[in-house]
Amino acid sequence: MYAIETELGRFEAETEREAKRMVKRASLEAQRQRDDLTRNQRAARMVAEHNACRIYSRFLSVDACPKAWIAYDPSHEMVRGMVTVSQDYIGSSVFKVQTPDGPCVADWWRMAVKRVIIDGGGWPMALAISIDGGAEMLCAVGGAEGALVLETINGITADWFCESKYA
Repeated sequence: MYAIETELGRFEAETEREAKRMVKRASLEAQRQRDDLTRNQRAARMVAEHNACRIYSRFLSVDACPKAWIAYDPSHEMVRGMVTVSQDYIGSSVFKVQTPDGPCVADWWRMAVKRVIIDGGGWPMALAISIDGGAEMLCAVGGAEGALVLETINGITADWFCESKYA
């Protein structure tokens, strides 16, 4: 009986060759999962950049904010199920955001959601967040296959968006 212990776990087999084969298989699976995560994060970043470009192009064209882009308080019933933040441990916040691609989750340190910007389709396109209770900053939301990315939008605040009349 042979046993090989790695960071991936403990592998036991009758022969050394079988144990090494099990380690190799587990290593390849772990690499495949890392590649999938990287691919999903890249796709989520593209979605976030797209949302940021939509906001910038509308802002720079000197047009008013579209009436369908509305800023809601995170506790508002319209966004209550779309953006949830839970404290995982002291200082850490787990964000769960519903996107057209499905629910996406990320863990960030000392961030709080102040307002949620909804686009015309009813999906979160940006979040106004504060870090450590500091100034509010606007971030575009991007999600793909469970990966969540926030892309900072400089020079625009959540005040530019239409406020919810039913807050």
